[in-house]
Amino acid sequence: MQAILDAIDAGTLDARIAIVLSDNPEAFILERARQREIETGVIDCRGFKTKFPEEAQAETARRLKEAGVELVCLAGFLRLVKRPLLDAFPERILNIHPALLPAFPGLESWKQALDAGAAEAGCTVHLVDEGMDTGPVVLQEAVPILAGDTAESLHARIQVVEHRLYPAAIRKAGEGKKPVPGPSSHPNDPLHGVTLETVLRAVVDRHGWQRMADQIPIRCFMFDPTIKSSLTFLRKTPWARQKLEDWYVYDAIRDRSTS
Repeated sequence: MQAILDAIDAGTLDARIAIVLSDNPEAFILERARQREIETGVIDCRGFKTKFPEEAQAETARRLKEAGVELVCLAGFLRLVKRPLLDAFPERILNIHPALLPAFPGLESWKQALDAGAAEAGCTVHLVDEGMDTGPVVLQEAVPILAGDTAESLHARIQVVEHRLYPAAIRKAGEGKKPVPGPSSHPNDPLHGVTLETVLRAVVDRHGWQRMADQIPIRCFMFDPTIKSSLTFLRKTPWARQKLEDWYVYDAIRDRSTS
């Protein structure tokens, strides 16, 4: 939240924080908001540690509406948002995630990137849908993984980018710009205009599902074919693209995309 407040104070973000809610009554973000005389509240999740009960979501939506909220910004909120809240704020809920989605969703994604041997990590601001870190990308930025990086050092560099990216994404959302995470427009890109389904079928046809599962983290391909940002991940993540090149599937991809 501090990065958003700083952007507002600096005049680079034309916004007002109407209310701050947390599912943790001891969260420092509530104290920080009170110091700025911003309305605060605690979300009652009925004792559940990770579940976001429907009644709690309805109460949260009502509280946000009463405060005049137009855009909901999540940060460190580890519960899945579902229909009561999504219906109240359609395509108006943002989340920030410390990875280049759709790669490495879920918890401690910077550690996932290190464990996978990725060449880069990053952060993504995306619209929230009913899945875990699956909504359309608004903005994202890569953070190279350096030799000797630890989980702590990588996470610290990602946080620097997060503090810049979230205010920029809020500004973009306020201007009414829609996320456009589509395929590359460069005609020489082997993945130009290719759907994710084409990529999946080309890989599976050549090597079989089991080999693909053995050779590459399966989470990287377990996406809805309509999520175009998956292609962005394949194109921008060197180790994933190298796997495609190693398997000589680019010709098959091109064949399928023109058939």
